[in-house]
Amino acid sequence: RSRLLQSITDIITSQFVTMNLYKNFTFLFMLFSQIPLISSFALHTGRFFTPSKILRAVPCTTRPRTNLVAKSTPTSIPSIDELSADPFMKQLSHASNLVPLLNNEESMDHDILLPLLKAQLSHSDGIRGFFAQYLTGEGTTAADDDEVPSCLVDAMNSVENGDELISLACMNAIMPTAMITMHEDPELSKASKQTARRGKKILKSLLHKTGTKEQCLAILDVATTSNASSIDEKDKNYWEKFFLNWGYEQTQKADIAKAMTEILLE
Repeated sequence: RSRLLQSITDIITSQFVTMNLYKNFTFLFMLFSQIPLISSFALHTGRFFTPSKILRAVPCTTRPRTNLVAKSTPTSIPSIDELSADPFMKQLSHASNLVPLLNNEESMDHDILLPLLKAQLSHSDGIRGFFAQYLTGEGTTAADDDEVPSCLVDAMNSVENGDELISLACMNAIMPTAMITMHEDPELSKASKQTARRGKKILKSLLHKTGTKEQCLAILDVATTSNASSIDEKDKNYWEKFFLNWGYEQTQKADIAKAMTEILLE
């Protein structure tokens, strides 16, 4: 459970940053009340998702990768309409039924899954819900494969307005990277490292999309304080504020700079 809680901290909080909801504790309480596992932990510890307080929990062991395709029955797979229109909390539930199908890409029906992924990634709440599940799976999952599942790549490539997808992909790479050293618990640090690897893989797969390279360069510029004249001032100001809000110091900036360099050079 500590692994799940930590991962959701790294990923869902990044969604709140873009939504400007990370200071809205009323909304956070609603989130806890609708996810039993997180609700129990929050009520027990009295801790919430804030930049200055990092969640702690009892370490858990990782599970081997399993084929979960059989568990996703036709009745549990959401419809195109649901994936296209439902709000964030329901998108989390929908993603929990779609993500396991990616664990066995060879046996799944690409033509059936692709339209579902396209529908979910067609709007803000769907993007957040999907990646909150995809990047936080316990044990070894499709997110740990050398390559991003082709069906997911095709779905991401279909996103017409990629600005939000790219922005969230950047956050989902840099936030867990920073948490590796911000966590005091070795198990949580280890879990952040896995989440960071997954997030970087997604961001790298988007490097060909217009705007991705520019955002990565802006993050690198802020992390290294190089003040390159070629960086868009608006992008630079955005990430400077982001780093400040989350209290990233030199250690975290160095790790983020290394991550961006690896993504840009590969």
